[in-house]
Amino acid sequence: LMHEMKMSFIKQLTRAVLLASLMISSVFAAYPDKPIKMMIGYAPGSSTDIVGRIIANDLSIALKQPVIVENRGGAAGSLAADAVAKSTPDGYTVLFAQNGLAINVAANPKLPFNGQKDLIPVVGVAATPHILIVNNNSKARNVSDLIAMLKANPGKLSFASSGIGNSDHMAGELFLATTGLQAIHIPYKGGGPATTDAIGGQIDFAVTSVAVPGAHIRAGRLRAVVSTGEKRSHVVPDTPTLIESGLPGFSAQAWWGWVAPV
Repeated sequence: LMHEMKMSFIKQLTRAVLLASLMISSVFAAYPDKPIKMMIGYAPGSSTDIVGRIIANDLSIALKQPVIVENRGGAAGSLAADAVAKSTPDGYTVLFAQNGLAINVAANPKLPFNGQKDLIPVVGVAATPHILIVNNNSKARNVSDLIAMLKANPGKLSFASSGIGNSDHMAGELFLATTGLQAIHIPYKGGGPATTDAIGGQIDFAVTSVAVPGAHIRAGRLRAVVSTGEKRSHVVPDTPTLIESGLPGFSAQAWWGWVAPV
């Protein structure tokens, strides 16, 4: 996954940022002439953190200035988004966001910032499907087994996500609504902590992007039972999609990108 991003998305983002710096050179004579702070609204080890740090490293090299990552988790990314929205709009504080931000802006009218007026998207970076993961000792060997377990225990099993309103939470709720099933949602402050509890067996299944649990799946600590993408992910090529598993048209993806204060 990291190799693919470095070969495609990083190059696109670097070109976009360098082009932008040339376009605004008449306003900011030598941008960037000091470190750039990139805020991430999720915990270290989350998919947004993993992808964001790859981006930060390569942009530091390309721009010849440090791109410093600051994690400020909480409220499904809204704490970091609020801080960036209220920061000085000089290009030195940016938000590395995912589509949880768009969900929050659409669903929560009481946010402390106006997502449509206070923030502006700069460039899209990457997208990936979600996967449903279970502890390797789980009785769910595939999504059919998981559905059977949920049917036998309506409203009793738990599923984890990286936070209320995030894309993996929405993907999990869409899965439950489409299949007519029920489960208890357990929100975490990032995909990393959710994955840790999935490994420990504290929750029955988790919904996350493939960026977080890939190494754990390969090491045999977790099992991916199904993917929410339109086609299989090369990270977990043996994991079928929900479309293949009998839910036609089911597609849910996470995306990431840079956002700046207006």
